[in-house]
Amino acid sequence: MRYLDELSPSARAQFVAQGQSAIAGGAAVEAFRALGVEPLPTLGPEDTFGRLAGSIGQIIRPTEEKVGRLAAVATLFGEDEAPHV
Repeated sequence: MRYLDELSPSARAQFVAQGQSAIAGGAAVEAFRALGVEPLPTLGPEDTFGRLAGSIGQIIRPTEEKVGRLAAVATLFGEDEAPHV
């Protein structure tokens, strides 16, 4: 996936909520950071997702680092939606 509007409505809503939480200093900030993205209030959800897309796409084989990234994706988009992101 390369664009936010390609996500299911559920994954999109979860991602937007987690982005707002991270900007406010919530626990989701660690999931963003695990994927190499600093959530910034000046970026909209589309731009933030664009930055995450490359990192998400690199998760291919389960190494310890990638398992952590997979957990971060599940946090940001919801466990049920993570495989579809």
